[in-house]
Amino acid sequence: MRKFIQNHTRKITGTIACFDRFIFKGYLPISWAESMERFMGSQGLLIKDVKAFVSDKSERVKQHGRTIAEAAGRPYISLTRKERKEEEARSIAQRDKITQGMICVFTTVEAYQTFKMVPGEKRPHLINARRKCLCLYFYFIDREFGFMHVRIPTWFPSRSRSVSMVMNGSHTK
Repeated sequence: MRKFIQNHTRKITGTIACFDRFIFKGYLPISWAESMERFMGSQGLLIKDVKAFVSDKSERVKQHGRTIAEAAGRPYISLTRKERKEEEARSIAQRDKITQGMICVFTTVEAYQTFKMVPGEKRPHLINARRKCLCLYFYFIDREFGFMHVRIPTWFPSRSRSVSMVMNGSHTK
């Protein structure tokens, strides 16, 4: 972990160490409705086009997840009920004798903070809304950091809630 912090010290505003997890959060600067409206305008798109725009990007993210799993020869699994993803990924790693590299990619539908288009006086506008979203979970075993996952929502604003790692037998997130 020290090496990671040294390599990225200019990009890190602080660190939190705890018994079992580190939390890394990432977001795009279009995480609220007004910024998404400005972004759409900068792309020459109308607010009414947001769903088509976001749907296209969502499909690209899903396809990329499938492509990565396929290239690694690893399973791409759609979870239809609430399951303990970490336990399932560990089970797959043990079953397939994975000691390094990609274990699998899970997809699951989760509640997510996103946008909704609503009518306005002069034109429609976006508001923040909570909806269901397909999320991809990429599980890996890294040579240096150990067991980890990356969660990527497929819908805007594409906030990555966390990267979870296990180092030397102890958990970090």
